[in-house]
Amino acid sequence: MMAYENFSATTCPSTGVFEELIAHGAATMHPEDSEAFLTTFSIENQLRVYRRGERFVRLVTRQQGTTANTAG
Repeated sequence: MMAYENFSATTCPSTGVFEELIAHGAATMHPEDSEAFLTTFSIENQLRVYRRGERFVRLVTRQQGTTANTAG
């Protein structure tokens, strides 16, 4: 499960190819969090976690939203 609160005009796809969903998620977050997200949720890391018997992988990141209000 990936919790997502939409702070931007970009929508989060609910289905698709795993790598594309992870790349989309990484593109919407703070640059300092993006690499940790990509590494944590890579297929290789997910398999390592599974083999260790862990049931959950958690990572808190900051989203990089767009501003809805414009001066005008």
